[in-house]
Amino acid sequence: MSGPHDTRFEDLYRRYYDRVCTFFIAFGFPREQARDLAQDVFVRVYRSMPDYRAEAEWSYLETTARRVALNEIRTKKATKHNADTISVDDQAVQLEDRGPGPEELAGQSELHRRLQSAILQLSPRLQDVLRLYLAGLSYQDIEMTLGISEDAVKTRLREARVRLRDIFGEAPEGNESP
Repeated sequence: MSGPHDTRFEDLYRRYYDRVCTFFIAFGFPREQARDLAQDVFVRVYRSMPDYRAEAEWSYLETTARRVALNEIRTKKATKHNADTISVDDQAVQLEDRGPGPEELAGQSELHRRLQSAILQLSPRLQDVLRLYLAGLSYQDIEMTLGISEDAVKTRLREARVRLRDIFGEAPEGNESP
């Protein structure tokens, strides 16, 4: 049984699927992964159809796609960063040194939550640059991904840093580079 939400969703999917795929390819993802990520976007859109007001269709889809892309980049970075590579010879040493204890992890988790909350208070243009930077992309990679100049990347990172310090209530420390 098909309802009005299904009809609107099918229309969005038909009209924008290729454009969303192209968005991910322009973001630097391979074609197959771009298709998978586009599917993720449309799953999210489908789930939110009851709340969708059918306004600014591409803007809505682009915002969702940007979030999916940033999440994917962040996940890849975290996976690389946290991957365990244990050689047989070093296994005993690796097992003894497993990282921070529960109290330290709890403190890191709280700091992470506060930082994520603060980042959400930034404008979308500052969020995009900052998340890509935190995911480990170079200035040049961010420049190519977002289609802005390297100077704009640095300026936005500097602006994001100042705003985050304001949010956290800390005084800015001089004029350092991002």
